Amino acid sequence: MPIGRAVYNGMFNERGTFESDLTVIRTAEESFYLVTATAQQGRDADWIKRHFPGNDSLIFRDITEEMDVVSVMGPKAFELLGQVTGLSFDEGWPFGTSRM
Repeated sequence: MPIGRAVYNGMFNERGTFESDLTVIRTAEESFYLVTATAQQGRDADWIKRHFPGNDSLIFRDITEEMDVVSVMGPKAFELLGQVTGLSFDEGWPFGTSRM
């Protein structure tokens, strides 16, 4: 997925049954920001670390205390975000767009 895109994903176990869901945001060529439910963060982090290849190529850092996530959804979401931020949320913000 291109940098700046957000994709909602399910995580499944080896039996193909559901473990969790999260949003993956690609922030740079080799950097991703994962958003999961508050109650799931430790469990999801453990699951990802256990299923990642053991070649030390994964640097996993929990930044829960450093950043917040607020979901604004619905037909007037862009209008509300524009009022709160002063930014213009026009067609330059297609579905699944992420910006810092």
